Amino acid sequence: ADTRESPPLAVLEGLLAKGADAVYHDPFVPEVTVDGLSLASVSINSEVLRDADCVVVATDHRTYDWDWIVAHANLIVDTRNVTGNLPSDRRAQGARIVKLGAPSVNHLSGT
Repeated sequence: ADTRESPPLAVLEGLLAKGADAVYHDPFVPEVTVDGLSLASVSINSEVLRDADCVVVATDHRTYDWDWIVAHANLIVDTRNVTGNLPSDRRAQGARIVKLGAPSVNHLSGT
């Protein structure tokens, strides 16, 4: 896949520049280079999602099971509105979801 000028890479670059321990997953991009650092796509599993402080959704690949990801993540920053079509009761059981460009939805505290 052609990753030139990829917005998700800019997000990853910014996080790494700020000192974040950032990893990525993309089923179509097995490896990327960010500021000279070669990174391999990590496998997504419940442990990886649970251990992450935040999951940033920067692509809307249809191959992802968003319902399952929401159920296992702590916090999701959804830049692609991939969580918008999930049933509200399912969203309520999973992660706190912050949508860029939309009001935040905090299902854990009810606000």
